[in-house]
Amino acid sequence: MPATADYTAKLDTKRRILLRGDDALYDQYQVRHRDDGVIELRPQVTVDVASISARTLATIERSMEALERGEASAPVDLDETFPGLDDDGAPA
Repeated sequence: MPATADYTAKLDTKRRILLRGDDALYDQYQVRHRDDGVIELRPQVTVDVASISARTLATIERSMEALERGEASAPVDLDETFPGLDDDGAPA
């Protein structure tokens, strides 16, 4: 994916980086520090529990109760389901 902005950012006195202008489209980001020195910012969107339907919440609750009882399906092979993604869900 091509970059939409390219600039040098400097840490401030509190060791923070400011995203300029409209670059910060989200209020929350997952930060990933890679071994090669690259720092990735992935936008995250939190969902207010009040906006989740009662049916979905009931399904989640039943699933958690089944898991606590030891009733769980076999693991899903995500490499088969989502080929071409790395362990963090990013395109490989």
